[in-house]
Amino acid sequence: MMSEMGVPSHLIFLVQRLYLDGSSFVKLDESQSETFHTERGVRQGCILSPKLFNLYGEYIMRKALDGWNGGVTVGGTKITNLRYADDTTILAASETEMAAILERIERVSLEFGLHINRSKTKVMTVDRAQVLSPSNALKDYEKVEEFIYLGSLISNRGNCEKEIGRRIGMAKSAMTSLDKIWKDRDAVALWSESSLMNPEEVGGYVEGDILLSSSRARNGVKDQSFLWPKGHIPYLIDGYFNSEQRETIMKAIADYHRLTCLRFVPYTGQQDYIVIQSKNTGCWSSVGRMGGRQEVNLQVPGCVSKKGTVLHELLHAIGFMHEQSRPERDDFVYVHYNNIKPGSEGNFRKADTKSSHGYGVPYDYNSVMHYSEYAFSKNSQKTITPKVSSAKLGQREGLSRGDVRKVNNMYNCKKEEPQTGWLGGIFQNIFGKPKNYISSFYY
Repeated sequence: MMSEMGVPSHLIFLVQRLYLDGSSFVKLDESQSETFHTERGVRQGCILSPKLFNLYGEYIMRKALDGWNGGVTVGGTKITNLRYADDTTILAASETEMAAILERIERVSLEFGLHINRSKTKVMTVDRAQVLSPSNALKDYEKVEEFIYLGSLISNRGNCEKEIGRRIGMAKSAMTSLDKIWKDRDAVALWSESSLMNPEEVGGYVEGDILLSSSRARNGVKDQSFLWPKGHIPYLIDGYFNSEQRETIMKAIADYHRLTCLRFVPYTGQQDYIVIQSKNTGCWSSVGRMGGRQEVNLQVPGCVSKKGTVLHELLHAIGFMHEQSRPERDDFVYVHYNNIKPGSEGNFRKADTKSSHGYGVPYDYNSVMHYSEYAFSKNSQKTITPKVSSAKLGQREGLSRGDVRKVNNMYNCKKEEPQTGWLGGIFQNIFGKPKNYISSFYY
């Protein structure tokens, strides 16, 4: 195969020698696996594996498409596929034709011990007649109306309105963040654990720590395109964190693994991923999957002094806004606008019922996404207080039961909650009617 792809014979010889009696190990952050023997195949632990995988993928596609007369004609040219590294898009004139070319690709792949991963392969039908009257030719593949490919939102509706809106929103967010960085560059640096507020509440972004337009849905995003497929979130830690700060980040990730079906997986070249960094000022994140590289900034030391702050910013990246943004919040808290810093009043704006989604979980005083009582205060007086006098707001120790349930409901997960490890709890009145709803945090 390598010879047919034009690889020089001396390089083929070197690769053969490397695989003849090679060993390798996997290193993740500061941990390292045991050494194991490197065998044949692109799935083994070898530094050449990504290159070999792309080479095999290119060879398979060339062989499968050789002599193929299908495809879609665009401007007089017939196009059968679009390929970038290991991202491949197949184009066909009908579902039957698509099924036929996928069968050819599968047959050639099996010659090398590979196969099409049906759980990761998505099919989008553009022809409206076929959308209304689909065939069974592709019944084994998930059909979608839109997906993000190479950073762009592709829709079967034939328009770019949502993509244009998404890009305008990203541009506005970028400009807003630049302005806020210069206005609030020292706010988190001056924060200490004795502060009345949480570190993410002193920033100048939307609602203090959100890198997007404030018009996005609250409390959880409704648009499925902003969710992480199958709940897998590729991540990369890129920045200076000492061992204690890095451990805080990993403990937060471990809590999501323990309590939800979400999985933060190490970045290995995936198209969409988050970068946990410390190079900018403030604690902030975008909300939900934005497409491509997106940053979660944790300025040291303030943003990594507590596990709950890390959980908070990651929960934004997962797809959630702040708890007190919920439309029913006035039934549970008082907002004292006379104590709020001028210009920060918008951070306490409520969502309307059309854009909000609580995912079946009642208002949660103990949510790690709730503001503290002194958030954005201009005079060290409380800006938000609970209507239940015994309730405390703004804890940053861990995820509450409500947080866990919302995440699992958002991602359609049925994971059983652990019976131990929950500390604390509060009594809530739901719309004035007594209801025993215990909301505790996992520590």
